[in-house]
Amino acid sequence: MSSAARRTNERGDMAALTIPEHPHFEDQSEQVVWDALRSQLRDDDVLLHGVRFTDPTHGEVEIDLLILMPDCGAAVIEVKGGHVTFTQGEWRQNDASGSRQIHPILQARNGVYALKRYLEAQPSWSRGALRAGWLLALPYLTVTGAMGPEARRDLILGREDLPEAAAITYDRLWSPEFQTPLPADGWVEAALDLLLGAPDSEREILARTEARLRHSDELTAAHANLLGIIRNIPRIEVTGSAGTGKTWLAIEQARRWAQMGERVCFVSYGRGVAEMARRATETLPRSQQPAYVGTFHQLGYQWGVHPGPAEPNDFWTAEAPARMTEAARALEPSSRFTAFVIDQAQDFA
Repeated sequence: MSSAARRTNERGDMAALTIPEHPHFEDQSEQVVWDALRSQLRDDDVLLHGVRFTDPTHGEVEIDLLILMPDCGAAVIEVKGGHVTFTQGEWRQNDASGSRQIHPILQARNGVYALKRYLEAQPSWSRGALRAGWLLALPYLTVTGAMGPEARRDLILGREDLPEAAAITYDRLWSPEFQTPLPADGWVEAALDLLLGAPDSEREILARTEARLRHSDELTAAHANLLGIIRNIPRIEVTGSAGTGKTWLAIEQARRWAQMGERVCFVSYGRGVAEMARRATETLPRSQQPAYVGTFHQLGYQWGVHPGPAEPNDFWTAEAPARMTEAARALEPSSRFTAFVIDQAQDFA
């Protein structure tokens, strides 16, 4: 996979696979969305740019951005820059080049169809039907609601959604409207082999896998030792680049505190991380499970703090903290938390 590059941070830790490593963006809006996703995607996710197909039904098809999530499926992201509107049944794009009619939903759907048709038609594809969906990214537009009958609000990534773009993609692929089960294990690797060309030799694949496993074992052992060393420190701040294992540390610390009898609140900024933490902790013995696992926003709704129809757009940053504090003080002693683990803390700043 000479055209693929797994990003590493300055410490050499692995992060999401990006293909290519340094894309050539003809439109700056694509880079805005690419950069947002690249900083949020998990180690096993894959982000591709400019995937092209010669489809028997739709002809030449290009996918702006393609995300492969092993535990979710594939997401086709159609990106449109400038000022985009949907009026009188017509999509229009206005930018420095002028005003023109566009067909973003058709392009996004054709991308999904072409991807599924290509992979599922290959003789070497044995993973079953591909779960795939689409999203429309409008990185320069503040989106206030649905844009026509085909573009529900949850199908659009507006400017305000970019900080949670990966989590929104995760939620989209787990939407109840997708009845297709996930393909069999190894589907991402199989898809990449078909999309990128000849695979690496078995020896290279084995060596890379063994290196990844050694890295994970060493990192996990080091993290466990670190938590043992700092166990008597009441307040801990952990910083590091993507892929350094901060979320693993957070989940493990929450488990340890719960085992010690603390009533633990595990809160994150993004829904994707919250769901991952929920799955990781729900199989633990009840004595080791946090009392709450979810996002700050979900906790607000649980406590009765949420924006009304007339609330300002900055409700969660301007008003919610004070109202959350008031709600917390009103809790019964048995419902209060005694320990907090905050993942993605930098996003709350």
